[in-house]
Amino acid sequence: LHKIFTAIEADAKAIIEVDLPAQTVTIVATGEKESFGINNIYAERLQLRKSIFRQATQTKKAVFTTLLTTYPAIKNMHYLGEIDNEISMDKLFAL
Repeated sequence: LHKIFTAIEADAKAIIEVDLPAQTVTIVATGEKESFGINNIYAERLQLRKSIFRQATQTKKAVFTTLLTTYPAIKNMHYLGEIDNEISMDKLFAL
């Protein structure tokens, strides 16, 4: 648990979900505007977050990146390479 808190201190903006029974860790990234696209700089930041978390916690659990955004993201090569799951507002508030 201490290692998880150390990883959070390294990137205080990161939202982290730990599922102990499934032995998974999800790092949540957020999109901030309409037509959100992941460029190479943002993709590198996501890779760094995951790397820092893995080093700080020395976890052997699967680590996923989930994008939480107001609008669906543009599915480019950076998105496909870095995002494991996506939750957009239309899915949260679907009737």
